[in-house]
Amino acid sequence: MRQPDERDLRAALREEADRHRPDRAAMLDRIAQGRAAPARDRLFALLRPAAAAAAVAVVLVLAVAGVRLANRGPEVDDRQVAAPTAAPVTPAPATTPAREPSAAVTTTTTPRAPRTSTGTSSSPTSSLTTPSTAPDTGRDGFLASVGQVDPHTDDSWSQGNVVLETTRKLTAMDVTVTVALTPGVVETGRWSTVPNNMLTMTSSRTDKELVYRFTLEQGYTLAPGSYTFAVQFNHAAGKRPVTGDSYRARAAVGGEDAKVSGGFSAP
Repeated sequence: MRQPDERDLRAALREEADRHRPDRAAMLDRIAQGRAAPARDRLFALLRPAAAAAAVAVVLVLAVAGVRLANRGPEVDDRQVAAPTAAPVTPAPATTPAREPSAAVTTTTTPRAPRTSTGTSSSPTSSLTTPSTAPDTGRDGFLASVGQVDPHTDDSWSQGNVVLETTRKLTAMDVTVTVALTPGVVETGRWSTVPNNMLTMTSSRTDKELVYRFTLEQGYTLAPGSYTFAVQFNHAAGKRPVTGDSYRARAAVGGEDAKVSGGFSAP
């Protein structure tokens, strides 16, 4: 069989091309249709989202309506439902500061424990008076004295006070108080208005009496004024006699001495 040559191939291609010559009128119709298609596509593109949104809205409305119909209970008029009101807040009560208790007026008594003075008098603070029931007072120059039973003495306890008054500065002083040993007498204390560091205070007991002694320490002086020396003791119940009790005192101003003595008067 003979193989087709180049001339035959070209002739076949030309015939096939002539057979497929384009139709001009058909091509113009297609071009016109192609121009109209983009406008329709743009219109469809604009209308497609709106249609989709409308469809979604319709679906949502139908879904909500279905839920409400499914869960619908007794009808309630929304206009009659009152808004919740907050519970009234009660203010906390104001705190009233506690008042200080008012000081009560009380009557104090002389303590039975020995008392300590914080200083000496620089000038006479009082004049010794002689009670009408106590003739045993003493005076010697610049020195005067009186012995008294303390008014707070009771039926089982006593305090005897010796008060010395000097008008001059004392450079030496010694006071001795003697208490008779009546039934039940036992020492309970002693004290003075002269500061403790300026005094030596001692006591002793014999078969007949208690002896209390107050001595001004060497190197100290007492300014003019009044000074108290007290002795304390227990005794048998009942009113105790003081006729057996006594005191004596000696004081010095430089080289000049003064001596006083006496007993104790009832309060």
